[in-house]
Amino acid sequence: MALVADAASFAASAVSLAGLGVDEPPGVLHEAGDVGGKVGWKAGAGLRFVWTTTGVRHMMLALSTVNFFNYMFAALFILYVTRSLDVAPVRLGLIVAVGALGAGVGAASAAPLGRRFGSAGALLLGVLLFTAPLMLVPGAGGTLGTITLLLGVAELLSGAGLMVLDISFGSLSLALVPDALRGRAAGAFSLVNYGIRPLGALMGGILPTVLGVQGTLWVATAGACLGAAWLWPALTVRGRRNVRSTAPRP
Repeated sequence: MALVADAASFAASAVSLAGLGVDEPPGVLHEAGDVGGKVGWKAGAGLRFVWTTTGVRHMMLALSTVNFFNYMFAALFILYVTRSLDVAPVRLGLIVAVGALGAGVGAASAAPLGRRFGSAGALLLGVLLFTAPLMLVPGAGGTLGTITLLLGVAELLSGAGLMVLDISFGSLSLALVPDALRGRAAGAFSLVNYGIRPLGALMGGILPTVLGVQGTLWVATAGACLGAAWLWPALTVRGRRNVRSTAPRP
C-alpha cells in the first residue's frame, strides 16, 4: 500500500504538470542557439553549454559522481540494515524519519551558509555533509542501541547535507546559466545525472558478489565523497566567495 500511495503521488504530479499550459516565449530557441554556439537549438545548445562552461561542468561531474555511488548505496541500504544489522522495520522507519528532520535543518541553514562561504563553498560543504556521514552505515556495530545511534546520526547529517547541496546548486545554476539556455541546460544536466543513477544501482547489485554487501557499501560511501574533488579546483580558481551572474538577459 505504501508503494501504491507513492506511485499515485507521481501520477498526481504528472497530471498537475500537464495542466500548466505554459507556452515558450517566441525567440527563445533562436537565442539559445546563439548563446550555445553553432550546435543547433534545443538539446544541443544545452549540452554544449554545460560541457564548455567550467563551473557548470564541474558541478555536473561532481553531482554525477555522487549520484552514481549514492544509488549503489541505496540499492543495498535496507538489505544491509535489516539483515546484517538486524534492525526491525519500525526502528528503520524512525531512523529514516530522523533524516527528514535533518533535511529541515539543512534547508534552514543553506542561506546562512551561502552568505558565510559563498554559494560554491556551501555546495562543496553540502556534498561532503551529504556523503561522508553515510560511512557510519557500513561502520556501524556493537549493541542495537549503538547501531541505532550511528544510523540516526548518519541520516540526520546526510539529510541536512542534501538540502544544503540542492539549494546551493540551485543558486549557482541561476547565476551561471543564461535565461535563454536555462531549460536546455537543465535538461542536459538531468540527462547525465539521472541517466547515471541506474548504472550505480546496477553496480550495487553486482559488486556484492565479489566484495560482499558491507564491502560494497564501503566503496559506495567512500566513492560518493570523491564528488567533492570536482568542486575544489573550481572553488579555488574562482577566488571569490560568491558567484555573480554574467549571463546575458533576453
